[in-house]
Amino acid sequence: MKVVIVSGKYRQMLEDVVASLGVRYNVYLRDLNEIPDSLENSLLVVEEELISTPEQVKLIDRLRSSGNRIFVLSSDPNNAPGHVKSVADGVLAASKSEVASAIAAALSAEEQSPDKESEKDGSFQRDVFASVMEAVNAGYLLLDTNGVILDVDRSARRIVGEDLSTGKSLLDVFDIEGDLKSAFQADREKSVFARHRISGRRFTLSIRRAGNVFLCVVREEMDVERLRRELFECRESFRALNDSGAFGIAIVRNNRILSHNGKLAELVGKASERLSGRSFLLLFHEDDRKRVEDLMASGGRLENVRMRSSSGTRYVALTAVKSGDSVLCTLFDVTQYVLERDEERKIKDAYRTVYELSPYPIVVHDRGKVVMYNRKAKEFFKMQGDMTGINLMDFMPPESKSKFLRKIESLAMGFDTCPVEEIRFNIDGDERETLINCRAISLGGRSLVISVIVDLTESVRVSRLLRIIHKINTSLVEIKSKKLVIQHALKELEREYHQAFAVMKARNGFEVVTPSEMMYVREVENECVKRAMETHREIIVKRNSHPEECVYRELHDEYETAVFPLQIGNELFGFLTIIAARIFLDAEIKLLRTLVGTLAYVYHKSELEEVRLRAIEQLKRNIHEFSIVLDRIKNPLAVIYGYCELTDEIHDVNLMAAKIREEVERINDLLKQLERDWEASEDLLDFIEGIRR
Repeated sequence: MKVVIVSGKYRQMLEDVVASLGVRYNVYLRDLNEIPDSLENSLLVVEEELISTPEQVKLIDRLRSSGNRIFVLSSDPNNAPGHVKSVADGVLAASKSEVASAIAAALSAEEQSPDKESEKDGSFQRDVFASVMEAVNAGYLLLDTNGVILDVDRSARRIVGEDLSTGKSLLDVFDIEGDLKSAFQADREKSVFARHRISGRRFTLSIRRAGNVFLCVVREEMDVERLRRELFECRESFRALNDSGAFGIAIVRNNRILSHNGKLAELVGKASERLSGRSFLLLFHEDDRKRVEDLMASGGRLENVRMRSSSGTRYVALTAVKSGDSVLCTLFDVTQYVLERDEERKIKDAYRTVYELSPYPIVVHDRGKVVMYNRKAKEFFKMQGDMTGINLMDFMPPESKSKFLRKIESLAMGFDTCPVEEIRFNIDGDERETLINCRAISLGGRSLVISVIVDLTESVRVSRLLRIIHKINTSLVEIKSKKLVIQHALKELEREYHQAFAVMKARNGFEVVTPSEMMYVREVENECVKRAMETHREIIVKRNSHPEECVYRELHDEYETAVFPLQIGNELFGFLTIIAARIFLDAEIKLLRTLVGTLAYVYHKSELEEVRLRAIEQLKRNIHEFSIVLDRIKNPLAVIYGYCELTDEIHDVNLMAAKIREEVERINDLLKQLERDWEASEDLLDFIEGIRR
């Protein structure tokens, strides 16, 4: 019974099983489509993965209906698909023992079948006869009465050639030196000589009748002249090799050099006559002598063996071939190769050092899938374990992913390099701005891409923040209101960050300032701001670390929050709060501190300016009131004084007049003092206005 194996995954295991069972007629295929439609009465062993489509299931079912037995190999026979079980005579586990048992049982059942008995005997006799022919280096043909080849055994095809095939005439293959017709008519075996029409080799054809056919035994004749010619060519080739100087050659017996060529003396750096009879092992470095001794005992090849020479250490590839008690040794000088390889290794080590110590992340990848990476890349992507196998595009937003794919495709089209691109990465919620430079490389036979990543996140953010701070500082000169100063700064900050607001101290409460409105509150609800108020220090609240008691926790927990106190010395004016969708960088925090200090100073100055303006207005009002009071006091006093002058003649009014005069004098003194105070207020007003100017 023929055993047909259709498998790629389990082929080696199945070959071992079939060989152990001694099955001769076996065929190894990799695909179901290679099975001939005429296949009958055979045992097919197929792996489960090859029976997946409806067409493949139908093919297996048709082969089964043609008398073939079907065994299917599965990694899990108990859970094999239903369509596989329906077309298989058995589903086997992929193990040698189970497969061997099943095939042996199938073959045993086939041999015991009555209608197969004669076929089994014929196959056995045929196999025995073919083995005998192969053992005597001969082959047989079956010919019809016209000399047409009916059958060819494997030994005949091996001896003559592949052109010896069924259906051909014997005269198409051989040029017969004799009467072929008489050989067919002879009662006994008759031999004729024939020359192969293609190769020109000479054969003996022994022909005898076997019923209605003729058995022809084919044996190649020994061509003495050809053997002599080949031997001469071998000797000449050996002599040319010996004299070429490409190899050092030595014949060694009992560790003594019996014979050698000039190249060996050249390698050692000594005259030829000084090498004969010397110890062969002493030619090599003492650390390699044990390896050479083992090689001499068993034969084989050693690479990069260190050899002592007058010019220093040399490296050779040593081959030893045993012949009786002698050893033929060839030595090929590989010193230049070893030195170049060592130099190349040093260069590679230097490149690897640069690769590992590079300040930039470097990644070698296959269409984004990481193959190699340096330490800086691991830090950039915040990976704790091995990065091998992860895809860089998993960290990119869609617009960056499409740009990165275009770069890779341009490299795949044959460009060694492509333009530097700005690519964004999203790593643990933190958006990173980068420049990526890519280059196509070949590593281990694979076409890969090496990408150097330049992290611009800090410089880009700092640059944007500096522009915002410059714009805020430029506008502070024009804004006089302390509240508008804060509100304008918040508007600019919200262009860069998720949210910005300020909580300023007010009488009996606080004033919450946003870019669009201001509102008075008695208590602050934001827990982060409350904690900053308790300590009068800045605080940074990381993502997913907001206080549980904060009413805004659900809104702000995915963001990072920074609270900065607005103060000059010990005087605290309020707190500036910034909520960012990314992680604050150290450089950002430093710049924001500078901005907050500037805002606190401007706020304080604006507050002092408001106080000064209010004082000036108050002084103006006081001076005006002073002038009115003076006018109102002077007029009645003049009347009183006149009246006193008119009443001098009145009896007993002298005393009264004197008193009136006395009081008038006192009023005049008060008015003079009031005038002096008024003059002092004017001087103060001039001083304050001078400060403003």
